Amino acid sequence: MPDLASLLAHLPVPEAAKSDLRTRLAEPSRYYHGTAHVVLLWQRHRHYGATLTVQQEPWNTRLACAIAFHDAIYDATRRDNEAASAALWRAASPALPPEAIDWVANTILATANHLS
Repeated sequence: MPDLASLLAHLPVPEAAKSDLRTRLAEPSRYYHGTAHVVLLWQRHRHYGATLTVQQEPWNTRLACAIAFHDAIYDATRRDNEAASAALWRAASPALPPEAIDWVANTILATANHLS
């Protein structure tokens, strides 16, 4: 079953960014938007997308990045968590082509209203 390690293995970001993300997701103040949440999303992606092109590159990597970073910044008292998470993603992803960075950032931003 996919876990946080398998999700992080798909992220083309430096180890320091992965470590920072692990720390952020494990913050005790997170009620729902923590490690278990992103692992569940990764498990669902791997299960339900098993026969779809989302499991192929570049989509698998892009979705892994969006899943991992979409709640990287979380403060229940703020309304700009997604924008801050997208900014953190952009800072962590220097090795990717600009269109990949933008796709992931825009996907993170779209979670602000849960795509409604």
